[in-house]
Amino acid sequence: MRVRLGILVAILSVYGGIAGGATARALQDSVVALISREQSGFRLARPDDFLPSLAGKNQGPTFIQADFNRDNRLDSAVLVINDDMKEYRVYLVIGGQEHPRLLFSRKWTTLSDGHPIRTPMFLKPIGEAGPSGLSYSPLRGGEARRYTAVPAVEVWTGQQHDERDAHLADLAYCSMTWYYDQSQLKSFQVCD
Repeated sequence: MRVRLGILVAILSVYGGIAGGATARALQDSVVALISREQSGFRLARPDDFLPSLAGKNQGPTFIQADFNRDNRLDSAVLVINDDMKEYRVYLVIGGQEHPRLLFSRKWTTLSDGHPIRTPMFLKPIGEAGPSGLSYSPLRGGEARRYTAVPAVEVWTGQQHDERDAHLADLAYCSMTWYYDQSQLKSFQVCD
């Protein structure tokens, strides 16, 4: 049952949130407001903020809900952007906690104005190996099995932070993943 719930959360998060419509937007707004208390000026990223080569399924969602820390409450991963600071960030907001956790941040220059986001965020659902299934993954044995058993946040970080990179192969070359293992937030990186 837990695996099915995780897959359902993954599917719904990609298609507009758990409740859909106004309820989902209200939840997204409240999570972004929580982040804005820490650092003002951020808003939820929009499709037109992404580099055009990341259109469609390669763009990923900007708001994901899952029980990341396995406490039977929904948590949120959110991709936000601040146009004035020329920075976008991925935060993890644990259900019931007041302080969002910064997972990833990237700044851009005028070279990327208009479509600055080059690092989409994705949900690795429960039951999928994701990047731990790659032969060059740093996770092995029990650690890889524990990773497969939980939802995770994956962010494509690219081969290098070069704003001239616009090809999908360069943008998806490396990824960073965050997940909970025995109540501890862990992360690892893989590069093709």
